[in-house]
Amino acid sequence: MSSASEATFQFDADTAVRPAVDRAASWTAEVSSDYNIGENPNGGYLMAIVLQALRAELEGVEPPLGQPDPLTLTAHFLRPGIPDADARIVTEVRKLGRSITTARATLEQGDKVRVEMMAGFGDLSSATSQFDDITVAPPDLPPPDRCVDRAELVQGVDLPLLNRVGC
Repeated sequence: MSSASEATFQFDADTAVRPAVDRAASWTAEVSSDYNIGENPNGGYLMAIVLQALRAELEGVEPPLGQPDPLTLTAHFLRPGIPDADARIVTEVRKLGRSITTARATLEQGDKVRVEMMAGFGDLSSATSQFDDITVAPPDLPPPDRCVDRAELVQGVDLPLLNRVGC
């Protein structure tokens, strides 16, 4: 389980979850406005919080699964998240598997579901040799000093997210 006191990186602290005291298979988190695009938290940031809750839920499965890596995920954004507000993440393990375990979760704020997610977890460190030869060349990108600085573009939208990610 990720917690703010154990966090190594700021992102770990900003996506940390804690067990909810009033409901099993439920977690709480604080949604930060530091990852906003305009007035709304970035969808990828909300997904990271949900994945932390799913990972924490799977860590509690007995016997231990040893499947910490999200391999697949599908997220549906039903409403924008609320920045600088508590969230509840309700988790459910749908299928325990030897190589992939499937789980689902909802992120709720203000008594409304904001994000629905289904994810498959496995262990990337145990990948068989059949995957060793699969490589994808990195995209040809300019060096960071030649990237366009979106903060300088007139877009009519505040981008606090840019303070948390590099070009």
